[in-house]
Amino acid sequence: MTIKFRNYHTIRHVAQHVQALDDFMYGSPDPSYKEDRALANPEEYLNELEHELKIVQGVKEDVLYVLKEFDTNTKIPKTDIPLETDAKNYVFHNFTQRQFTYGEKIKYLLQHNPVEKIDLIFSKAVKQIYVLCAAEIDLKVAIYRFEEYVKIYR
Repeated sequence: MTIKFRNYHTIRHVAQHVQALDDFMYGSPDPSYKEDRALANPEEYLNELEHELKIVQGVKEDVLYVLKEFDTNTKIPKTDIPLETDAKNYVFHNFTQRQFTYGEKIKYLLQHNPVEKIDLIFSKAVKQIYVLCAAEIDLKVAIYRFEEYVKIYR
């Protein structure tokens, strides 16, 4: 049975699933270790990660589109890291649902309004881009780590 979560559930919990992966692979200092659902069914978890990545990238594109209409010089953080060398030591973010609300608002407004009619709060939109880029990197690294786990342990 596939569990359907609301948007951003996966990214908000990815750090704890990767921590469980690390505990499994390298040992855990916590004696009360229990099996994580992402480790029990990594293929399903990879599907969740891929789905969430598409959502994050889509919202990021919408926010970027609106930002570029207001200021063409907006700097965008990079979302690529060398996975083979850096994924193992990557430090994941702990996100909240609220951190994604401005991007969702922009996405909704674009469905019903031309970009010129959107009353953009520029500083919030820039902050939203940084959150979305960080989430995108987290998801890419988690996908890489769990794909490696599947290759080795399945």
